[in-house]
Amino acid sequence: MLNLLKKKMNFWFFVLIVSIGLVGLFLVYPLFSLLITGFQETRTGVFTLEHFQRFFGTRFFNMTLRRSFNVSLTATFFAVIVGILMAFLTTVFQIGGKKIVNILIIISMLSPPFLGSYSWILMAGRAGFLTLFFRNNFGIQIPSIYGFGGIVLVMTLSGFPLIYLLARGALSKVDASVVEAAESLGCTPFRKALTIIFPLVSPTLFAASVLVFIDAFTDFGTPLLLGQGYMVMPLFIFNQFMGDLGGNQNFAAAMSLIMVVIITILFVLQKYIVNRKSYSMISLTGSLIQ
Repeated sequence: MLNLLKKKMNFWFFVLIVSIGLVGLFLVYPLFSLLITGFQETRTGVFTLEHFQRFFGTRFFNMTLRRSFNVSLTATFFAVIVGILMAFLTTVFQIGGKKIVNILIIISMLSPPFLGSYSWILMAGRAGFLTLFFRNNFGIQIPSIYGFGGIVLVMTLSGFPLIYLLARGALSKVDASVVEAAESLGCTPFRKALTIIFPLVSPTLFAASVLVFIDAFTDFGTPLLLGQGYMVMPLFIFNQFMGDLGGNQNFAAAMSLIMVVIITILFVLQKYIVNRKSYSMISLTGSLIQ
């Protein structure tokens, strides 16, 4: 019995125990605390649904949630368009400098959104060098980087590299013989992309889109720097938690739970769709990667 116990308590057993402990400490415990705090009354600590009733019953609070959806969906849409187009062009066609493009896109993923937002302020802010250049030399006032448009721009540039890399990886798994067979049957390039290539890579694209949406939905730094009064959920939760008059931590926790539920629903929906619409190449004779 003792020898059997010693065999089980090897190095990987301790790694497992430490991993479980870290997950419990940094993931389970904060979520459990958030769950309890969100259902507690602010003064007495008793169980209540007051915070959720207050949120869904107040027009301004609902507006912050709608704005978060608007920003996240718009940024995800443009990120998907840009990412897919770049992945398709650099995969199917022979373009010079593809390796440099891949390296630059990977490097861009290392830059945090907060730094990207600050860079755009330096370039296109009220006193940015691009703003001053066009104003002083051509009398042109470029569009403002602040507000909805600026937030979407920065989030799009931050999210499309993930779409690009995953789409390129999915395209590399497409069997070139399937595409060649479609071409031999007279399939047009547009129909080929729409009916053959896109269905094969759609599970990967959907999963990547969900990740980009969640990243935009929970982004705090970009709306903080570029929002200029455009209030979204992360900013509103922060203001509630760190209010000048002490804030309302219970109400902030309740709004955080709403965001957690939305993200969880997206993950479940993504898993369901991917499981129903997944495809695989049985006999890969050649990929689209050139």
